[in-house]
Amino acid sequence: NSDGCAIWFHQRVGLEHRFIRYYEEFGEDLRHYVKILQDTGYIFGKHFLPHDAEHKRLSDDNRSVKEILEGLGVRNIEIVPRITNITTGIGMTRAAFTQCWIDETNCKQGIKRLDNYRKRWSPQQARYLDEPVNDHTQTAGPDALRQWAQALDGGMLNTQAVRKTKTKARSWRTA
Repeated sequence: NSDGCAIWFHQRVGLEHRFIRYYEEFGEDLRHYVKILQDTGYIFGKHFLPHDAEHKRLSDDNRSVKEILEGLGVRNIEIVPRITNITTGIGMTRAAFTQCWIDETNCKQGIKRLDNYRKRWSPQQARYLDEPVNDHTQTAGPDALRQWAQALDGGMLNTQAVRKTKTKARSWRTA
């Protein structure tokens, strides 16, 4: 879509969830992202999309993002159910961080997005709100990782219970 997209390339190795590559772009159509996926040479098991990817879009053909991607050859698309409170999804992501390994080189921009993820300041209320800054260029990466964490929490990754590791995980700064 024209807003943009962030993609975390994920691989499960044993009990660890490895993020081996990150890609983001803004102002491109879905064909662009499909080409990025195809050009990696990877074989993908599943593609996780947010809940609104099944909504029909008002356009020439009134198709959803999911339908457009399927028409472009993307298979095994899973829709992550909507949660009622974004804070819940952020909590799921924080909890899942202990199971993650993120490639510092190939995910440099994604890590930068995570490090800069912040609660939104309300000057009218003189306090931080329990929602992220409303800037898609800053939140696309964290939002995409949150979709993964929600899928993990919802059992959509077909994983066994993952025990906590003793490795130090990056923390999300929220204020």
